[in-house]
Amino acid sequence: MKPLVQVVLSVPALLLVSGPYANHQDQSDAIRLKPAVSCSKQTQYVSCWNKKNKLTGSRLVRTPVLISPDGSHRAYVEVEATAFQPKDVATYIGNLCENTSRLFFAKNGETTFKLAFTQSPENFSDGNSLTLVDWSSDGMHLLMERTQWKYESEGDYTDFVVFNVASGTVARPNLEAAIAARYGKDCGSENSATGFTSDGKVVVAIAPLADDVALMNGAKTCVKKKTLVVVNFGSGATATIEEPPPNLSVVRYGRFAESVPKPQSMNCVPMLSRSPIVAKYPPNAKPGFNSPEEVTSFLEKRWPLADIKRYAIPERRHNDEYQNLVIVGFPETWTGRLYCDKSTGFDSIEWYATIEIRHTKHSLHEYSLGVIRGKDFWLLEIGSPTSVQQPPNIEPDFRKPYFVGHK
Repeated sequence: MKPLVQVVLSVPALLLVSGPYANHQDQSDAIRLKPAVSCSKQTQYVSCWNKKNKLTGSRLVRTPVLISPDGSHRAYVEVEATAFQPKDVATYIGNLCENTSRLFFAKNGETTFKLAFTQSPENFSDGNSLTLVDWSSDGMHLLMERTQWKYESEGDYTDFVVFNVASGTVARPNLEAAIAARYGKDCGSENSATGFTSDGKVVVAIAPLADDVALMNGAKTCVKKKTLVVVNFGSGATATIEEPPPNLSVVRYGRFAESVPKPQSMNCVPMLSRSPIVAKYPPNAKPGFNSPEEVTSFLEKRWPLADIKRYAIPERRHNDEYQNLVIVGFPETWTGRLYCDKSTGFDSIEWYATIEIRHTKHSLHEYSLGVIRGKDFWLLEIGSPTSVQQPPNIEPDFRKPYFVGHK
C-alpha cells in the first residue's frame, strides 16, 4: 500500500471493489490479535503494517474529541486494524488485516458517547478509515474524510461522508461521479476534504493524479494543479461541484478537546432476551463461561459472522412449534449480543443463558444463540460448556422438522 495517495480509476480491471462484501473473507482459521491502542488526529491508513511493510499486529487509533462551535455536540473516531494470526500458514486463505472504523457521538448533557456510524469489511472494504475534519458552522453536521483500499493490492480512494445530528444518519455523496461530471470520465485525482463553507457545503481539494504506475498505464489526471471546489450535496448520493467564491478561505468551526476520550461501552441490549444481567460490549474478556462478557467473547469466536450468514438462509428459519431454551426454575439468567460494532445485516445476534448457583458460585448451565431480522428468527444452537467441545453445525439439513424449510 502506497502512503498518502488516493487514486481514482474508472478502468474496470482496477476497480477497488465489485460489491459490498467483495473484500471480506472468513477468518475462522486464524487468531484475532488484541490491538495496541493510541491517540492521534491522524487516522488515515491505519493498518497492521509499519512503514517498512512489516506486519506488526493489531492497532486501534482513537482521535481526540471534536467539539461543535457552540459546545453542544461532541464526537470522536476510532479506526481499528485487526491482525489475524493463521493457525496454519500453508492453508490459510483469509485476510491478514481488516479495518473497522467507528464514529462515536454525544449530545449536550450526555455523559457517554454512543456508536453513531460504523464501516467494516462486511459493508465497505477490508482497508478503510475515517478522519475527523470539522463541524459545520451551525454544529448540526460533522464532516469526515473517508478512505478505502484493498489490502495486498494497489489503488485507494478518498472521498467524504457527513453525519447529520438531527437525523442521526450519515450522507455518502458520490464524489467520484461529481468529479466525472465536472472534469470528464476516466480521469484520476488526489482528493482531500478540507472543511465546510459558511452555508454548509463541503470544500474539497482536488490535486493532480500522482500515481506513476497509473499514469504510465494511460490514466488521465482530472486537474493540472491543486484546485479547491465546493461540493453541494443532500441526504443521498447525489452531489454537484460548484465554483468556489473568490478568495475562498476555509474556516475551522470546531475545536479539539485536550483530554483523550475513554473507550465506550456500546448500546448492545438484546431485543428479545430480557435479563437484569447483560453483557457489556465490547466484552474485553477472554472466551469462557464465568461471566456474561466471557460468554459473548466465546460465542463470537465459535460463530464467526461469515458462518452465521451461511446458516441464516430462509429455509433454516426456526419452526415455532419447537421450543427454545426454557429459563423457568433457574435462579438467574444472563444475556448479551454479538458483533455490536459491525454492520451484520441482521437486527440482532443475541444469546441468553440459564445460570446455576452453588455455594455462591455462578455457573452457566445452558445457552441459546439466535439471530433476528425483521419478523424472521434463526435458532443457531442451544449449547452448554460440555456440548461446545464439538464444532457448531453451520449448514444443517433445512428439511429437518425444526426448520420452516421442512414444509
